[in-house]
Amino acid sequence: LVLNGKTYLFAFIGLILGLVLIHFFTVSTASYRVNFKNNYYNPLFLFTLIGGIVISAGTSFPSLRTSQKSSNYLLLPASILEKLIVQVLFRIIAFIILFIPLYWMSFKMAYGFYGLFEWKNFIEVAPIGLLDFYRGTPSLLDILAIIFSIISLASFLFAGAVYFKKYAVFKTVLAFAISVLMWFLLMVLFSHIFYP
Repeated sequence: LVLNGKTYLFAFIGLILGLVLIHFFTVSTASYRVNFKNNYYNPLFLFTLIGGIVISAGTSFPSLRTSQKSSNYLLLPASILEKLIVQVLFRIIAFIILFIPLYWMSFKMAYGFYGLFEWKNFIEVAPIGLLDFYRGTPSLLDILAIIFSIISLASFLFAGAVYFKKYAVFKTVLAFAISVLMWFLLMVLFSHIFYP
């Protein structure tokens, strides 16, 4: 945390500014005829959370970017599991815990900024609480699906961050897209072979 303190600080500031801009754009272009919370706030929360996890997990293991830092990092007196758990705790768990109040706070800032201007159809948004994105009690199957989806996404992004030295997030997402495209083309080929 001490070594990457500036990086985390700038990422924190960039996340707040990015969320404020996204919220301001969403509020200023939203339709006044629909329920803002259900049609804009909640879906945007999910998309920005997933995008944030992709960036956060995809930039993990920053010490493995150069050979000198890699050798120093691998020689640390900690097991591989401990090094992985630290990355998971900081990049996934801590990010989700920090993201929830940041998302809410950035929406409040953007809506306050939105109220400073004169609009043709001003959107009145009902007060939104900190945990208003959460609706109902999910079933055990839903909880397991969410947990396993986060684990699989994070493990894929961690593997990409370890394998690729530069532009790890971009290369990992590109490798995933190419893999999905190749799988699709293989299935199309098999369907033409077996069902002409």
